[in-house]
Amino acid sequence: MYLVLLEGRLTLAPIENPKWVLDVGTGTGLWACDLGDSLPSDCQIIGIDLSPIQPDWYDYLFCVLFVMY
Repeated sequence: MYLVLLEGRLTLAPIENPKWVLDVGTGTGLWACDLGDSLPSDCQIIGIDLSPIQPDWYDYLFCVLFVMY
């Protein structure tokens, strides 16, 4: 739904070549993984959530780290 509303963009922020991205309330982690696909490989994305519902294979395919609190 957001991709339709944002015309295909994942963010509204004007980010250029970030080194770190924090996704608070990451949920399933899909947004963080999609963002990881669209950014340079040296960008580290950290997703934080209360529930451990992210699939284990996300950590192996993308530059994404999920932390549960």
